[in-house]
Amino acid sequence: MTRVAKMAGVIHAATMMFGIRVALWCIPYPAVRGYLERRRDRRMRRPPIGERVDPARIARRVGLASAVIPRSTCLVRALVAEQLLAEAGLESVLRLGVANTSGAGLSAHAWIEHGGRVLVGGDISPFTAFEPTDRGKRS
Repeated sequence: MTRVAKMAGVIHAATMMFGIRVALWCIPYPAVRGYLERRRDRRMRRPPIGERVDPARIARRVGLASAVIPRSTCLVRALVAEQLLAEAGLESVLRLGVANTSGAGLSAHAWIEHGGRVLVGGDISPFTAFEPTDRGKRS
């Protein structure tokens, strides 16, 4: 992959990160999440035969983009990674979790899993993940 192609990937991730960051400032999370899920489902593709997409490269792009986008929280990074993986035709799971940290009370965290491993989100050992739910279904 050429240097220009690598930079284009990081710029794409940073642009998406900026848009999602601004959206979360202005619009409630459920509305942003719903829009991104519809977008992801429309953009999910199969890579051409012989094209290999490296999920670790996508994670690096998200990390580099977060270094230049202010207040790119774990939630913003996870949402961007989910979108980029879908564009590459790769499945992922967005996880949200909480931890009871000593002295600080509850702490929340978001991360992306791909292939049963944490791809974006770092060390999740202190966090207990919520089980994914079916959107729109209420019991």
